[in-house]
Amino acid sequence: MERVCEKCHYDGLPGLAVQWGAIGDVGVVLETMGGNDVVIGGTLPQRMASCLEVLDFFLCQQHPVVSSFVLAERTVVKSEAGNQKDLGGRCSSHSRCAGCQQSEC
Repeated sequence: MERVCEKCHYDGLPGLAVQWGAIGDVGVVLETMGGNDVVIGGTLPQRMASCLEVLDFFLCQQHPVVSSFVLAERTVVKSEAGNQKDLGGRCSSHSRCAGCQQSEC
């Protein structure tokens, strides 16, 4: 799909491929994997309202391929003994498109 949209863009035609991460609020993630707080490959499911907001942003771009995901940030604490403990942490939403980035907390 991405190559088709890139070819359309090259030919002056419209085309947009969106690479979504896990989508929250609906589907298999919500039903079988533990809801909107489960970490999947270092990301969290992106809430539906966020997806729609990012889609609005993407539709105004001139890039044929864009991606959106919610990165699960990690906090690692070292003890005096040199042990590390992963405390998890807050997450941030990242939308990325060929050289430009938009972030929100």
